[in-house]
Amino acid sequence: MTLRKMTNLEVTKLEAEDAELRIQTKTLETLLLDDNMIFETMINESLALKKQYSTARKSHIVGETVELSAEDLLPNERFQLPILKLSYFHSRFYSSDLSLQSPAMDT
Repeated sequence: MTLRKMTNLEVTKLEAEDAELRIQTKTLETLLLDDNMIFETMINESLALKKQYSTARKSHIVGETVELSAEDLLPNERFQLPILKLSYFHSRFYSSDLSLQSPAMDT
């Protein structure tokens, strides 16, 4: 292929891309001016996303209900609540966490 044909081919591609971009620019400009068109576009795009990424529900809703109390939500483990010298409470430590730490030094 000669250089002239290759150059002409590239010019044709660039002109086609320019025309495509001009059409897209006009479409986006009209979209910015019309609120209803914006809402329609948002709805259409959200429906497309829903269709593309929708999955079936993985959990099942059972008709049976159970009343829970505050004690039911707490872990059933022994814990220690260290109190420092100035009567400040430190965060809660579970006994399993304390076995990994070295003994604390009193300051």
